[in-house]
Amino acid sequence: MITFLSVHFLYNNKMSDHNKVQNSDKIAIPPLKKFMSREEFQQYLVLVKSIANFDPNTKKWYLSENKISSINPSELRKIANFLKDYVGDEIFNILGKYLTNDKSSVYAIFKGNYIYVYDDLEFYKDMLTYKIKTFDYIQGQYVESSVLLAWQNSN
Repeated sequence: MITFLSVHFLYNNKMSDHNKVQNSDKIAIPPLKKFMSREEFQQYLVLVKSIANFDPNTKKWYLSENKISSINPSELRKIANFLKDYVGDEIFNILGKYLTNDKSSVYAIFKGNYIYVYDDLEFYKDMLTYKIKTFDYIQGQYVESSVLLAWQNSN
């Protein structure tokens, strides 16, 4: 039944392909929320240019459907993860429909309290990292440390 509903939605969608391209060109990348070094800004420009076009009138970057469709979904996820550090989590709201189109399945096995995922751990590190804030009495400030809740088996 779910498959029928999703297929039904595709056929009843009143927006033509031309309108989708027009609307996607008007989605702006959020502005920078963090100061960058020169090297970081150069890398930011390279990555933003790979998914968006700059409009000099509004001085904003707008998503380009053509550019995004030519990028591998795993590469697009890496770009989104990099941009997240500088423009915030809003980038996932904007690129969400392009990131979720990858419907490939991952082989996993449940054994007791453990889930064995047979895939590259790099894709899941952000989801499986827990951040702990502790107070360092010597320095007199909070220190944030990351704990990876998964490990990679060499087998």
